[in-house]
Amino acid sequence: GLGRTPFPLLQHHVTQVVTVREEAVWDAVRWMIAEHRLLIEPSAAVAIAACLSGEVRAVGETVVVVSGRNVSIGSVRRILNSNPDGSIRG
Repeated sequence: GLGRTPFPLLQHHVTQVVTVREEAVWDAVRWMIAEHRLLIEPSAAVAIAACLSGEVRAVGETVVVVSGRNVSIGSVRRILNSNPDGSIRG
């Protein structure tokens, strides 16, 4: 959860909440590597996944804050070796 302090601050500014599939998050990690040469952890890719998947519609200029590179080498291997449909290669 967000906790007692952040939630009251955020609740008046949040206009939409969406969910994304894990495969979309992995796609977003791969996209950040391919397009921006940045390795980010999957939790940092959730907002990017929401934008790339069309779940969030950009209005005017949109900013996505990306923080976090705490990702294990095992996770990187799994993400990079997965097919776009989320299945694992060989």
